[in-house]
Amino acid sequence: MSGEKKASISTKRFYSPTDFPVQVHDSTGVHIAYVKPEGSDLHQRFWTMALQKGCAAEGFQIQREEEFEELDPVEELKEILLSMIRNPQEGDFTASGLPDLRRLVKKAGYNVPRTEMIQAWNLVQQDVEKLPPDEAAE
Repeated sequence: MSGEKKASISTKRFYSPTDFPVQVHDSTGVHIAYVKPEGSDLHQRFWTMALQKGCAAEGFQIQREEEFEELDPVEELKEILLSMIRNPQEGDFTASGLPDLRRLVKKAGYNVPRTEMIQAWNLVQQDVEKLPPDEAAE
């Protein structure tokens, strides 16, 4: 009996992407663990969920939330709308001349609130009005 090998438990150290612990669970939802900012050793059953929640395994660098550049969604949408005007495709705009929200959502890659689309569209319209007449017609 003394010659038997114990099954090794595979663990890896993970770090929370925020200053607060992140709760993770296994695929069954029965077992729960917490990933702390200073690091926590997790059993292999938690690795997938930890990665899905933005935790980083030891040896990988985490980009903290405060390091992300804040993007103004309306300005981003404005750029997408301008590209839709420059390179129009069938169905990009409705019969009334407004951008088709479904098309905008596909191009933006996320669910665009109608209010943000209208704000961005109004900015595009203001920019077009400022152009000299020959450039606005292009």
